[in-house]
Amino acid sequence: MSAKAEMEFAVEVEILGRVRHKNLLGLRGFYAGGNERLIVYDYMPNHSLIAHLHGQIAEDCVLDWNRRMNIMIGSAEGIAFGILLLEIISAKKPLQKLPGGLRRGIVHWATPHVQKGAFDHIVDPRLKGRYDRAQLKLVVMIAMRCSDSNVENRPTMMEVVEWLINGGLWRTKEVEDMVDEDVNVKEKNHNDMDDDENNYDGHNGMEKLNET
Repeated sequence: MSAKAEMEFAVEVEILGRVRHKNLLGLRGFYAGGNERLIVYDYMPNHSLIAHLHGQIAEDCVLDWNRRMNIMIGSAEGIAFGILLLEIISAKKPLQKLPGGLRRGIVHWATPHVQKGAFDHIVDPRLKGRYDRAQLKLVVMIAMRCSDSNVENRPTMMEVVEWLINGGLWRTKEVEDMVDEDVNVKEKNHNDMDDDENNYDGHNGMEKLNET
């Protein structure tokens, strides 16, 4: 294992050891022997969010829309929340590898669909239309607002929870205009990666699925 990989593992263990959140599994321990580096969590009978979105059970056990909404409301704390919302909605990874070694963030992928009002093109196709379209638009707009290129325009998590639970508060022309303005900026700067997207690479299996 390279010195860089060793350092990255040590930093990850250090960060995960400090995480305390009711919807995240705490670190139980780790193993470092030879070329193997393992992180130990409690057993997850419902599997992790990343397994449901991208893993082996993603095809056999598709998360229905109600459970996705519950996860989004329950995890509405922490960094890069807009990216997490888009990942749950679409089941796409936060960073997509493109030809030529380029990478595209999920916010930049979603931006043209938002501009066109094509929200159905953002949602996970495996849901096959089984979702609330008003809720879909709501959470996509919240995701874009949380990913605003102007950090000062991003809402607090208290506001996000309020909007998710009481969606009617979100449907104001002023807020939609702010989102429209920001997605236009993102489109003009499509080749620039947002800092949150560069620093965010999924959840490493930490996000747990509670019984519903």
